[in-house]
Amino acid sequence: MIRVAVEIDSTYKVGPNAAGGCPDHAHLFCFLLNTTVMTDEGRLTEGCYLTWKLYRSGVKQVFETGKVVGCDGIYVGGNLSVPRGRYVIQMSVATDSGLKGSGSYKFTVEDYP
Repeated sequence: MIRVAVEIDSTYKVGPNAAGGCPDHAHLFCFLLNTTVMTDEGRLTEGCYLTWKLYRSGVKQVFETGKVVGCDGIYVGGNLSVPRGRYVIQMSVATDSGLKGSGSYKFTVEDYP
């Protein structure tokens, strides 16, 4: 069994399950979601392949997608600003050993202080 847990990186966290949004100008990314990939044997630090889709609540269209080689984090807002609102990120993970799993995380984006 494999599980994916998510939390907002403390640099971008502005409240419980809340990230600070980014301004409307060019940037590398808006905020970082730290991911933890766990198996029955413990936490994986390498050999993970994460794919994800970010949705805004109430909107069926995918807001952003991405792929990450690694187990530790997802950079959100690489191509566009992430406006205030409620979001859910759905993730799938595969490992070098052939394990597969998924997870999701609900959070809000607020103005960056």
